[in-house]
Formats: sequence, structure tokens, C-alpha cells
Amino acid sequence: MSVAKARFYKMIQRIWLLAVALVIFGIVFRDFLLTQTSLCLFKSIAGIECPSCGSTRAVLTFYSGDILLSLRYNLLGFLFAVLLLAVPLLLLVEKVFKRVLLYSLYVWLSIKFKRRRFLWFAVVLIVIYWIYFYSMNVEFLHETEQFFGD
Repeated sequence: MSVAKARFYKMIQRIWLLAVALVIFGIVFRDFLLTQTSLCLFKSIAGIECPSCGSTRAVLTFYSGDILLSLRYNLLGFLFAVLLLAVPLLLLVEKVFKRVLLYSLYVWLSIKFKRRRFLWFAVVLIVIYWIYFYSMNVEFLHETEQFFGD
């Protein structure tokens, strides 16, 4: 295994362990976190939700078993929760089938993001999602803010 690949997998393991620790912290202190006001700098300045607003709630509700509510809070948080489950499974598949999946995906994405067209496509996709998310969930988010005390 090359040095870069070994470094990548060590980094993936550390990030995954940190993310799991944060999720466990979030589950233990779920009620406290759901009743706190938002710490989002963008929301406090602009007065509207940013593309990641609701991600913490989405992850916590996903792991509580309410997948539909998780999707409604924020798609990005839902994707993070799914990715957190998928990484160990992908590592297991790599070991069993002797394939290199995560590192290949990382290399492919790094090549794609060096191309400006792909980067702009990703930015435009996030902005479209943000507009859609905000327009579809603005009443829902304000209802939950009043309920949770945000």
C-alpha cells in the first residue's frame, strides 16, 4: 500500500471515530441540543437558514429512527448519518473482496473538483438545494423553532 493511501485510510478512521463520538454525544444530550438556540453564524446575520441548518436535528432524528423527519430537517444531515453507517461497511467490503473503493472514490472526486466546471456544478447544485429546502421547509422550520425555543 502506498504512503498516500495509508495516510488516507488513517485519516478516514480518525474522522469516522470523531464523527461517531459526536453522534454519541448528540444522542446522550439530545434533549438539551434540541432545545438550544441555533449557533449558525449565517442564520444570526442573514436571518434565514443556511444549507446546513437542521443537520444536527436530522442526524439525531435519523438515529432515533424517524427517517422521514430526518429528511425533512435537512438532506445533508441525513446523508451524513447514512455515510456514517456506510463507511465501516465499505471498509469491510474492501477487506473481503480485496478492492480499493474509498480511496478510488477520493481520487476520482479530487480530480473532478480540480475541474472548475464540476466545482461550479456542485456549487450550483447546493444553491438550488438550499432554495428548494428553504422554500419547502420555511414554515416547518419556524414551527420547530417555536417548539424547541430557537
